[in-house]
Amino acid sequence: MMKRTLRTAIAALLSVGILAGSVLTSSAAFTDVPSTHWAYTYVQKASDNGLVSGVGNGLYGVDNQLSAADFATMVCALLYPGEADALKGKSSYWWYPYMETAYVKGLLTGTTAGDSRSSLGAWRSDVPTQKLTRYDLAQIIYNAQKLQGWPEPNSNFIYIYMAAIPDWSQIPAKYQTAVVMAYAGGFLTGMDDKGTFKGDEVMTRGQAAVVLCAMLDAAKEQSSPTYTNRAGKLVNGEDATEENVQDALQELRYEFYEYYIWDTQRSYTSAKLGTGVGGQAFAYMISDRVFGALPSEEVTKFSQLKPGDLVFFDTNDQYAVVTSVTGDRFDYVYCNGFGSVSWKGSGNIDDLGSRDAVYTRYEGEPDDVLANGEDATERNVLRLLDDLMDEYEDGDEWDKRYESDVLGSGRNAEGFAYMISDEIFGDLEVEELDRVYDMRPGDIVYRDATGTYLIVLDVDTSDDTFTYLFLDSNNVICWNDWDWLAMDRHDTVYTRYPADADDDDDDDEVLANGKAVTEKNVQSILSDLEDDYDGDDWSENDRYRSDVLGTGYGSEGFAYFISDEIFGDLDVSKNTKFTQMKPGDILYYDYEGAYVIILSVDTKYEEFTYAYADEYRERVYWDQYGDLNDLDSRYDTVYTRYP
Repeated sequence: MMKRTLRTAIAALLSVGILAGSVLTSSAAFTDVPSTHWAYTYVQKASDNGLVSGVGNGLYGVDNQLSAADFATMVCALLYPGEADALKGKSSYWWYPYMETAYVKGLLTGTTAGDSRSSLGAWRSDVPTQKLTRYDLAQIIYNAQKLQGWPEPNSNFIYIYMAAIPDWSQIPAKYQTAVVMAYAGGFLTGMDDKGTFKGDEVMTRGQAAVVLCAMLDAAKEQSSPTYTNRAGKLVNGEDATEENVQDALQELRYEFYEYYIWDTQRSYTSAKLGTGVGGQAFAYMISDRVFGALPSEEVTKFSQLKPGDLVFFDTNDQYAVVTSVTGDRFDYVYCNGFGSVSWKGSGNIDDLGSRDAVYTRYEGEPDDVLANGEDATERNVLRLLDDLMDEYEDGDEWDKRYESDVLGSGRNAEGFAYMISDEIFGDLEVEELDRVYDMRPGDIVYRDATGTYLIVLDVDTSDDTFTYLFLDSNNVICWNDWDWLAMDRHDTVYTRYPADADDDDDDDEVLANGKAVTEKNVQSILSDLEDDYDGDDWSENDRYRSDVLGTGYGSEGFAYFISDEIFGDLDVSKNTKFTQMKPGDILYYDYEGAYVIILSVDTKYEEFTYAYADEYRERVYWDQYGDLNDLDSRYDTVYTRYP
């Protein structure tokens, strides 16, 4: 059943007639939404998340009636941020990019506006600005629920709401499913204390903010989770044995029952498997629900197939998760092209061929690996620190005691350092370093003079400095502070890297053409690729599957393809500084609403060039220019495959 926390509170407000909306500036700037206004909290939340904007003159228009264009703009900002930008300038009407995006995505299916667009083949100018009835509002919410794959309410819960809506018999049949699903999901409720729906009425922009906040919560609940289970353990805490995996799959069978409908347009990103869409996304999600943070590796001997293994069948481009193995036979769960889930898949191990693939997430005892199961290398530690920066943000407070099985017990700064160290190194042992210059990212430094514990982020021996993470005297988290390497005999450095840990100098880390990973060699490959692909056709339906990056469509697929042509099997990581972008890096560029390949970066003139596939023009463009100052870490993301 869907979570009922914030949405339960929202339902209480809605029971007296209050409902949904959205905003782009802080609501404190809207003179018509003071802090005492009933909608202030919701308008502020929607505004802080970049979902709504005002109507001009410092006003939000809190009491203005909601139009189809208003709500389409808000929902597009929530579910498809930046995608409408590509349509700007194609019409003189401000609403066109948002209404067209909402229509193409399927959000307007079954609504008055959507039916008009479908029958005429174009937008009639007065349709988007017409007031949005609660019937059509419920239909948009229901469409979003299906498209995003948000959990469906329990069927008993649905029947309760059908019986509880006083004017249920007056609701047109075409809207009944949408209305009851919006009610049961906690997005809408009645317009009076009896729970009457009153579908012909129109809501205000202030009421719209409440609905939008509920949708925002649902979107966050359904985003790909971060798993923290340790090596050798499943998500449920049990040992990673075949029997326990089968039990975990059986539990999932109750949730994703036979003929359960999975949205085939929905994508899912697994930290260990990559990104998939449709049936692939379903298989990745099921695998993650069982194995979580455990790594994945390809199985070379199909005779070793086990429950929980992921199988790719080349003949029908299908992904499945094995549920049981008996002799040469195996059963599996999968999602077909129509989105229907089945647990009745069956195959023969002998029928698997060289074009098929099997991936397992079982592993032996944790031996010199980090908490996420990866090798204890500086590069992998830096990746974990980058993830922890998002979880424990600069300026947040942390005032707790922490008990480490390896390091012992500590409070405040000491406890915080121990906790971060465990998040990185798991159960690895600790030892004191003899030389300060041997410090690495993730090591703990104890400064005797100040009694502080630090986590090393970076060491620069060229100027004898290091940067670090710590908890200050006010229990505030501070990232990227710095100090000199000079330490006295009372200071101590502790490391948890194994004695034989890889120093990251891997001779096998070469480009796809076998040459060293240098910018010059990358640019040489890019030059050849420009000759081959500049001006080529590449549409939003073109797909590419990368073993490292996952599956992408349109511009994402093109970027993955070019990246693989350059870097082959090299791993990928995020680069948090735009000025450090290098040729061959992938940038999700919000300005284009697309994934692009960096060709060059000029920090002097603060610009960069890139190549990308324009999905709408269905054409590959090379040597496009961008401004480094326009990049924003909230919307733009860089991925690099340089070691």
